[in-house]
Amino acid sequence: MSYCSDRVEAVRRLLEPVVLQWEGVATQPLYGCPAYQVDGYLFTFLVDEGIVLAHLTQAERDRLEEQWEAAEFQAGERAIPHWLLVRLERPELVHQLLPFVRRSYEATRFFARPS
Repeated sequence: MSYCSDRVEAVRRLLEPVVLQWEGVATQPLYGCPAYQVDGYLFTFLVDEGIVLAHLTQAERDRLEEQWEAAEFQAGERAIPHWLLVRLERPELVHQLLPFVRRSYEATRFFARPS
């Protein structure tokens, strides 16, 4: 699996105008791909196959998997628990995933807050 190539650029151009407007969001490459953090914590990133969401509840993951081809993200041979790779056949479909990206952002932001 290649993590990031020119295929990601079209998705990045559609995603960034939205997520970079959210409070505390910054970009930081991960595996050579565009990744998005809130308050220094990863909530989503892009790979050739689609978009990886780092923090969703099990109910949100189940709902997402009913509508999309999705699976636990694999970094090489290692599965990353709780990171869900959602396959995107066409970049313009990323807008349909924005509610889930937003939920990952909100969950990450909540957990990143100091107590």
